[in-house]
Amino acid sequence: MSWIQKANRSLLLLAVLAFITLAPPLAAERGSAPAPRLDGAGFEGLVDPAKAFFESAELHNLLTGSRKSLDDVLNTVYTLEHHVPIGDGRTLYVTEHFTLRSWFRFPHRAALMLTGPEFQGSTFWSIPFEGYNGTEMMARRGFFAFTPDYVGTGNSYKPADGSDIDFRTQVEPMQTLLRYIRFFRWVPRIDLLGEGYGGEVATQLAADRHRVKSCVLSVMVYKDLLPQELVSPEWAAFLASFPDGYFVPPFYDITFGLAAPEIQDWLFATQPDLYPTGPFWILFEGLPYFDPGVARVPGLVIAAPNEIVAGPTDAADLAADYGTGGADLVVLSQGFHAVRIEPQPAAGEYWDAVFDFIDP
Repeated sequence: MSWIQKANRSLLLLAVLAFITLAPPLAAERGSAPAPRLDGAGFEGLVDPAKAFFESAELHNLLTGSRKSLDDVLNTVYTLEHHVPIGDGRTLYVTEHFTLRSWFRFPHRAALMLTGPEFQGSTFWSIPFEGYNGTEMMARRGFFAFTPDYVGTGNSYKPADGSDIDFRTQVEPMQTLLRYIRFFRWVPRIDLLGEGYGGEVATQLAADRHRVKSCVLSVMVYKDLLPQELVSPEWAAFLASFPDGYFVPPFYDITFGLAAPEIQDWLFATQPDLYPTGPFWILFEGLPYFDPGVARVPGLVIAAPNEIVAGPTDAADLAADYGTGGADLVVLSQGFHAVRIEPQPAAGEYWDAVFDFIDP
């Protein structure tokens, strides 16, 4: 390692230490956070997991002894686990991915990434293959990428009856998570990525233009559901057969079958689990059952040209009804539904559209 590289690493170490010393405290205290970081109510005494990361031997060794280039050091992706309190002893399980570059980007940028009701939100955005690891891509652009397990899924709080859970259940906990991210990461406003069920939640969060910067939607059903078997008497009877309202959804073969074999293997190994039936019961209320018109931040709708779940004009209708002036609409050149996990170039076009919109 040359003396110039050593000097650069020493400066980076000093910068990290200065950041820890001079930045606002990582433990929340009521009334102590300066504007605009006044979102700490309910987090008093809670210690940010980043504190242990900054004090770790792993980071110190990376900055002082690693043979990696300085650029590689800045772009190494780290993961933290959070248990975010949402009241009455309940918590959300949330994973965070970031690089050192994320900490030195000002103003700070963060993405809250929300997926469908039958996936582990904390992992489903982190498919470990080139071109598919969304949290890694976010982190290497200097974002903090947050991916939660919803109420009723994964390691988050699970109500006794999963049939009572739907997208409306998730809005208030995700609003709490927005405050948590702003408070602990000093992010002015947060970008939302919502697909399917997560998009329904994201449209409601996007009503808060003080905390939300933008909203990207995909894999959405709005007014026109093609597989009518999902509102059939037979499907209702199937959902009702689970007395606690939790089940293993039976259509992973359809969703995952569009992905490459190695990605399918990873998905089948990580995603099937018990999930609430409530998000599927809500379809019987009739479409549309959520209002995208409440959004007050710029929006983007990404659509697959060969969509197999939503009708042919559904994405355009959603874009037209979003907010007060509509959302941008991008129709990819390929893809059938969950384009983010489908073969290239569809997946790459999805991420190009996301980054062109939120971080051009």
